[in-house]
Amino acid sequence: MGKAVRRKFSLYDMEQFIREAGAEKISEDAVLDLEMELESYADEIALEAIKYAGHAGRKALIKSEDILLAFSEPMEQKELAAAR
Repeated sequence: MGKAVRRKFSLYDMEQFIREAGAEKISEDAVLDLEMELESYADEIALEAIKYAGHAGRKALIKSEDILLAFSEPMEQKELAAAR
């Protein structure tokens, strides 16, 4: 038997997001790819939020403002920082 994959997002929810955007038919690969990309993006945002909390002198508490700051950083800056 194959190893069970632990997902951070429900595949049903991913399918519903695509349907609400107007799609009538959705491939399984599309649902899986959306889940994978959103998980990756959420991980990046969480890591950035942790950095902002650290700069604020908080090591254990991540606040809403940390998440919002992480979202506000332009993607180009994140890509440049990752390339360094």
